[in-house]
Amino acid sequence: MDSSFSRLAWIDWIIILAFIALSMAIGIVLSRRGRRSVRDYFISGGAMPWWLLGTSMVATSFAADTPLTLAGWVVTKGVAQNWFWWCQVPVTMLGVFFIARLWHRARLVTDTEFVHLRYAGKPARVLRGFRALYLALIYGCLIIGWVNLAMTKIVRLMLPDMPRIPLVDDALLSTYLHTPLSNELSDSVRASMREGEIDPLDLYYTEWNLPRQPGHIAVFDEIELALKRYDAVHHREIEIGGGASNAEIVFGANSALADLGASDLDGYLARLGLTGRTPELTALAGASQSRLPDSEQALRVLTLLRDVNSTVSSVNKLKVVLILFVVVMMYTVVSGLSGVMITDFIQFWIAMFGSILVAVL
Repeated sequence: MDSSFSRLAWIDWIIILAFIALSMAIGIVLSRRGRRSVRDYFISGGAMPWWLLGTSMVATSFAADTPLTLAGWVVTKGVAQNWFWWCQVPVTMLGVFFIARLWHRARLVTDTEFVHLRYAGKPARVLRGFRALYLALIYGCLIIGWVNLAMTKIVRLMLPDMPRIPLVDDALLSTYLHTPLSNELSDSVRASMREGEIDPLDLYYTEWNLPRQPGHIAVFDEIELALKRYDAVHHREIEIGGGASNAEIVFGANSALADLGASDLDGYLARLGLTGRTPELTALAGASQSRLPDSEQALRVLTLLRDVNSTVSSVNKLKVVLILFVVVMMYTVVSGLSGVMITDFIQFWIAMFGSILVAVL
């Protein structure tokens, strides 16, 4: 198998594709039921059993962000921090045993319909407009944002490289470079990418062919660590050395690179399969001026390598999120609530089994 998929074996890909196919199949099978009426589409006719509804609600709150968030809470603040969301249990129980009965009797489909039924006149229209804007633009975007952020963290570990899809990758690259997402890049490299002087996708996949280098992920992790330590030492020297000379600041920062071997530029390039490309890389990084010391040239080249890798990694994460969005949207739109609840039910037991298995391992 291509080394770009070294983190996942063939059986992993079979399981992933089978799961996607199952979700799509459920949506297609239940699509006829969802087309019978508006109530069937949005609330499955109001006839779903309680155990399926409850499991679907639990599964909905068990997204990619859940294990990351809860693990972080327990590590930093202890198990008691879970009361942040356990406190919702009494309200949920009230909804199940008291409010749901009244809601069902009113034959409501959406929250907006409830506002229309309960209130009247101009205040009701203002309330409906506010709820629509707040839930769609603020509340919904925040939830989608943090769930997608969690998914990108998982993707970074599971799928460090993805095959290139030219048109899709180019569109996502443009989106990345012209939004705040690219603020993580150095200003000079980002400007060169925006102006088309540097094509990170072409460099990564074609010119350098990095996915074919088995150890390139580890090398980039080392480069990232070296540059972070350089920045930390550099800023620390500036903060505490008000009377320090530029030479002292540069020496301290360069020593941070030297400690991790980051100044050994040729060694890094050899491990990335880029032996003999030092002149080309220094020119791309704008470090070919003869007046620059070797350490400054190495720093700029390492920054270029890191930014190219970060850009490609970000494009891949956006690509995976886009694919997942399309898959989920298709079976959701086709089948309505029935398909969502059935897939939620299956996903719940997969998530529970996986969580227990990971905890044991």
